[in-house]
Amino acid sequence: MRPFAHDGKAATVAGELEESRAALAAATGTADEEDLTSDLTASVRLRPRRLLERNPGAAAELRLLLDEFAPAGQPDQPGTVHNSITGGTQHGPLLQGHTFANLTFHGGGDAAAHRAP
Repeated sequence: MRPFAHDGKAATVAGELEESRAALAAATGTADEEDLTSDLTASVRLRPRRLLERNPGAAAELRLLLDEFAPAGQPDQPGTVHNSITGGTQHGPLLQGHTFANLTFHGGGDAAAHRAP
């Protein structure tokens, strides 16, 4: 059984999603872009929740759909990350993250002059 397909509202939902996509595209670069993006994202996130409230049996199909669109090579559950900085005062940039590229740091003088003897 395909609860999504039998809902009879597929064309309506597709139209609403297309309207959301068009609204996001039109908002790009405008003063309201952040607010509109936030509002539309919240609206789209509520769709699966409402579907599951109306049809709890759709959970398995929704999981399959989400798995189909999951980024390749990503684990199902993200791991825990713990970062620590030790050794006192840091006299330079400190970066914590996954991937960095094309970084440029401009220093304001000799960092060694600020270190304790």
